Amino acid sequence: MKILIVHNSQPDSKSFSGALRHFVQMADEWVKMGHEVDFLCPKCVFPRIKSFSPKSHCISSDSIFDAAKYVSHTWLYLPLYMWRLFTPYFTQIDKDYDAVFSSSQLIFEMVPSMVVKRKLGCKMALKVHHVLASQRKAQNLFDHLFLFFERRACFWVRDRASLLVCGTELIATDFNKLQKAQGVKPTTARISGYGTTMPEKIFRPESEREYDAVFLGRLHPVKGAADLPSIWQKIRAGKPGARLLVIGEGAMRARLTSQFAELGMADAVEFTGGIDEARKNDLLSKSRVGLSLSFEEGWGLSVQEFLAAGLPVVAYRLPVFEEAFPDVLNQVTKGDSNEFSDVLSKLLADENERERQGMRGRKFVERYSVNGVAKRELGFLEEMLAR
Repeated sequence: MKILIVHNSQPDSKSFSGALRHFVQMADEWVKMGHEVDFLCPKCVFPRIKSFSPKSHCISSDSIFDAAKYVSHTWLYLPLYMWRLFTPYFTQIDKDYDAVFSSSQLIFEMVPSMVVKRKLGCKMALKVHHVLASQRKAQNLFDHLFLFFERRACFWVRDRASLLVCGTELIATDFNKLQKAQGVKPTTARISGYGTTMPEKIFRPESEREYDAVFLGRLHPVKGAADLPSIWQKIRAGKPGARLLVIGEGAMRARLTSQFAELGMADAVEFTGGIDEARKNDLLSKSRVGLSLSFEEGWGLSVQEFLAAGLPVVAYRLPVFEEAFPDVLNQVTKGDSNEFSDVLSKLLADENERERQGMRGRKFVERYSVNGVAKRELGFLEEMLAR
């Protein structure tokens, strides 16, 4: 089978979204199974893709923009995304792909996928990771645009897609509700989940744990990054030498760095930016507790990675966590930084409890193998082509 994955929404070469991580893992597994899997994506993310799926070919949808230079000025992303909507119309595609796979329902993926589908006469699949309309209210121009085009995606899925894949039953339900609200007959979704690679080196002795807690993800308000300074100030009040590790890139990095400095905690936090997989796993093994402050999630890949690394996790309570990670997280009221700090403080004071939860969580996520998810999604594609 020849598969072209469309992923246009990655703004820069440093960040690494959960959607992209999922699809590069799928690509690598599908190539190992004997299939050809390529990407239509911005040139700035070629290295990220190649590091996971070295045998995949990348077709550039944008050889001009890399937002890494102005990651804190998100309003400058607009021309970048507009450009990527038009390039598929004149991008040369030499292979006759059997399927084009849109990596999300966002317009930056959907429109190019529909263009490729029309060009090649192939079938189109789509994966929905989370439904924006069910998790946020429009607060600015970008939110209004995202939500408007998500509503349009309900019609595009009905008219153009031959396969709808969702990560969880909850997401499928949310998308079907959105379709009904637009007067569109709900599309039957196939549920695939998400896989994680289990790192080998995890259980370091306490003396080698350099960081009391680790945050892994995009530095953005919806990921709860704004809550980090106040939470860590409370932790440092009870444990003056506590250190925080922040892995990831995003628009809030400069602001967070300034806030930690203003609170006299510049030495209490380490920002790594975007890093490779080997270094990320090494740093997780040097940490004690994983933090999830997201206000919306379609799954929680960072949570899954914490558990795979044998870390206990403190997280804001989200409906999807009850489906994906039941009974293995320390969940607190969403947005309650005081409750979050209290639970985290108790965990940091109890080494035995951290070890118990870490071993239990790692055992739990063994069920989410990358190979198993890859086989499931490939089976959906084969069924689509056979119809």
